Order: sequence, then structure tokens, then C-alpha cells
Amino acid sequence: MPGKKVKVGDIFNFNGVEGTIIKKDSETIYIDFKVYNSKFIKILNENGKISLPPYISKVRELNEDDNTSYQTIYSEVNGSIAAPTAGLHFTNKIFEDLKRMNIGIEKITLNIGPGTFLPLRKNNITDNKLHSEKILISDDIAKRLNDAYLDKNRRIISIGTTTLRALESSFDKKNLFKPYDDYTDIFIYPGKRIHSIDGLVTNFHLPESSLFILICSLIGTKTALEMYKYAIKKQFRFYSYGDACFLLNQNYD
Repeated sequence: MPGKKVKVGDIFNFNGVEGTIIKKDSETIYIDFKVYNSKFIKILNENGKISLPPYISKVRELNEDDNTSYQTIYSEVNGSIAAPTAGLHFTNKIFEDLKRMNIGIEKITLNIGPGTFLPLRKNNITDNKLHSEKILISDDIAKRLNDAYLDKNRRIISIGTTTLRALESSFDKKNLFKPYDDYTDIFIYPGKRIHSIDGLVTNFHLPESSLFILICSLIGTKTALEMYKYAIKKQFRFYSYGDACFLLNQNYD
């Protein structure tokens, strides 16, 4: 792997902008561009390409439509390596309709990492470790989430599994939702109860992925397998540009 060869202190040059490796772990290489960070971002925007999931990039080239279709309408902050694809189903009209129905919409920041594409490699689920991802949940949003959680007449619906991981990371039964500005490597699998949400909108995931395991935790493994068999039989579209489903939390308390 190329990443194994670099070490702290190495200098990289990107179109005349130098960056120094300041930290390295098993998941990430951290590069400091110092005062040239904004210049490097400009280089990325001018020369970089969207990182499509491997199951798309292996069968076709990136096309112009991907620049808009592989992005949610509410994206605001740079940092993710992938789009939170459950959000691709939402349009401005849908948001307007939801607001007219008095359904609140809250935004959190998710810096989705490359681990979202990786399969689980170890047969024993608990032996697997997920890549960490950066999350930002502000004080105001945490307060509004708590208001909704404590209101018996309201429900919290997560748009996407990464959002669910973020919400579950910021939640504990004693203090409810708390502001969160940190990384999480939370791994949700059958046997772990999900407390933070009432329901989830999500796409159909790779069968050996941590995301499918999360679904099994939410609705039960038997139900998840039956649902996926039905989806295959009915030729539903899977993965990033596929169909979505709405799932109610079956282990909520």
C-alpha cells in the first residue's frame, strides 16, 4: 500500500503547494498545508474528481451528471469522501412539503470516510473495527433534538445510516443528545440497542457491509434478510443510486 511508505515529516508538493505529514495512523494520513490550506482546497476543486463508490467506478467512468446527482441538495461543508446517499432522494419540493406538514428538519455535519465502502473482513462481527468519521452536532441542534425526543407526539427519523451513527454517538440515556464535535468509530450490530431514533430512511446496502449489519440491529436480522430477499425478487435498485426504504426502530425503548 502506498500509504505505508510515507512517514511523519515527509513533504508533498501539489501544484506548487507544499504539505507536511504531521500524523499518521492505520486509517488516515494528516497533512498540514499551514497558510496554504485555502489554496490547496482551490487546487482540489479545480483538479479533483468525485470519488464514486467502487461498485460504480469499476464498471464506468465518472460522467458530468455525477457532479450534481451524487450530491445532496443540502450539502454545505467540504470534508466527506462520499455522499450520504439516503439524502439523494430529497428534493427542494419534498423539503417544502415536509415543512408545510410541520415536520422539522435539522442538519448536522458528517465527514463520511472511505470506510463506508469497505466490507467486514472478519467472520466474528465483534472482531471488526470501523473507520472513524468526523461529526459536528451544534448546541442548538442538540437542544432541538432533545425537545423532539422528550415529546411523546413527535418522532426522530434519521436520513441515512451515517446520520444514525452520528446521532447514536451523541446520545446517552442519562443526558440525551449532547453537542458533538469529534470522531466516532461506533459499530452498531445485533445485540446493541439503538436509542436515539424512531425510524430510518436508507438505501439498500452491500450484504457484507457494516451498514447492512446496522439494519439488522434496527429491525432484526430475520426481518432484514426477508426484506432484502423481497427487494431482490422485485428487482429493487441497490446501493448509492438505488431505491430507499423506511424502517421503524424495532428495539427502541
